[in-house]
Amino acid sequence: LVGVAAGVGAVLVRTVAPDLITRPALALYAAGGVGSVLVGLFPEDTIGPLHGLGAGMFFGGANLGHVLLGWRLRRHTRPGARPYGTALAVVGAVGLVGSALVATGADLGLGIGLVERVVVYGADLGFIATGLALLVPRRSAASAT
Repeated sequence: LVGVAAGVGAVLVRTVAPDLITRPALALYAAGGVGSVLVGLFPEDTIGPLHGLGAGMFFGGANLGHVLLGWRLRRHTRPGARPYGTALAVVGAVGLVGSALVATGADLGLGIGLVERVVVYGADLGFIATGLALLVPRRSAASAT
């Protein structure tokens, strides 16, 4: 379900706020969604290479998408966009570092499962927060006076 929601959400973000999301970020979010579906369809103990491919697509796609969207938001004039963009980019960057740790098997003494959770929960948090942020209606300059 996460993968389908990520893919559909990426398309909806593009339709709701086309000035915010770029095509590369949209493609990365969609790849992350497909990757999550692969992870669900192919557990690690069945077809490991497909599970690994899906995990890489989700870890990399979602988190790099967060970095790109966050960077874009930092330069946007929408109220609150700059701090939200900074937070989203940081979440994505932490996820990318975690992805590299998982890929290399370096768990920093925390256990690889905990490092994976940081990557996955950060990616999911970014998706949820972005969706919620888009639910807040924009105030036009005319309505603000």
